[in-house]
Amino acid sequence: MPPERQHRRGVGANCPLERMAVLERIHYQPMKLDPAGTGDLPWVEEDTQTALPDCPQLFHQDGEPWMEANAYAINNLEYGRKTATVLSAMNHLRDYAEFLERETLDWRHFPLKKKERCLFRYRGHLIDRRDEGGLSPSTATARMSAVVQFYRWALSVGLIENRNLWKDTPRIVRCYSTEGLKRTFAVSSSELSIPNRSRLGMTLEGGLLPLSDESAHTLLGFLHQQEMSELYWMFLIGFSTGARSETIRTLRISTLEAARPDPSNPNVMRVPVGPPHCSQDEV
Repeated sequence: MPPERQHRRGVGANCPLERMAVLERIHYQPMKLDPAGTGDLPWVEEDTQTALPDCPQLFHQDGEPWMEANAYAINNLEYGRKTATVLSAMNHLRDYAEFLERETLDWRHFPLKKKERCLFRYRGHLIDRRDEGGLSPSTATARMSAVVQFYRWALSVGLIENRNLWKDTPRIVRCYSTEGLKRTFAVSSSELSIPNRSRLGMTLEGGLLPLSDESAHTLLGFLHQQEMSELYWMFLIGFSTGARSETIRTLRISTLEAARPDPSNPNVMRVPVGPPHCSQDEV
């Protein structure tokens, strides 16, 4: 049943030009074929079904809709799922659709070799982005989970066959109700799931990541152009020495006057830093 496609400003409205798959929100009106209708479009509104405003729908780079994913969104909305929840899941599927387009893969590409299957290749792609700092661990976990849920639905309605997909591992989850009663649930965990773990490599307090050389250069250039002298020198000292902001903010003229050459490099001066009541470090 073709929906009435009414464009609205959604997730894909202000997307960059290089983005391929587009996520839009439409007004979905179920239609039915009218046997007594005349003309080229003998369709009338289906009175027994409710229209779905702001229904998220995915479209490929060539403008063709991803029919299976769009049916998945409509099915979730018809069964009472919140629009925001469905929109979030479809946004994850949009990222997956972009990956498939870049790799020229079909979403049903499941050869015998596991590493060549589209889902396993996408999983590796997400992990690489997470480890490089381009994707948070929680987003990588949620994105893979949303894609697997879509495939579980496609399998349940017969859109794909349970052949060379993935292996599920049964798990037992125990929890307690608000009344203190112990409950046990049997669930299946996919081998495709990505644990919500911190990325590999260097991190700072609170999970922050260090600035790249390019970003540091851009920041210093901006501060210099805006004549923010104090901030410029503070960031320059931090980038050059690795000193904390607390250390930089407590530097005094007397500190600089106490500088002495580094024994290993006479072109580098070392100054004492740190509170005076304890052993001092040097930068």
